[in-house]
Amino acid sequence: VRQKKAAWVTRSVRAGRGHMADQGGIWDELASKAPAKDSVVKAPVEANKTPAGVSGLYYVQVAAFTERAPAQALADKYKKQGYTPVIDPRPTSTKTWYRVRLGGYASRDRADDLLAKLNAAAGKKTDFQIVHD
Repeated sequence: VRQKKAAWVTRSVRAGRGHMADQGGIWDELASKAPAKDSVVKAPVEANKTPAGVSGLYYVQVAAFTERAPAQALADKYKKQGYTPVIDPRPTSTKTWYRVRLGGYASRDRADDLLAKLNAAAGKKTDFQIVHD
């Protein structure tokens, strides 16, 4: 399934279809390295090694900042606690939001478990959200 999805994304990017082709960055890079239409994509996927928003994984978003420094400080804090933080910069028409996310799971259940763990550690229900990119 993952290979079929990757092949579809590659074909969509090469053809300039869909919102992913409009994002630039990683999609432009993928399009320049795209295999022939009928070839099979065989790339190993390592969790938490791909940029957020690219892999279709589940994350727990813990914060979003308009400056990178506080996002990095929070990510460093979570990394010291043993989590796997990802900073996902997301430009808008007026500014860039630096979203701090934890995880990178193939299943929502694992992200739900992480959210429950974070809520328990805080001693209350947090405003953290599960996101799927």
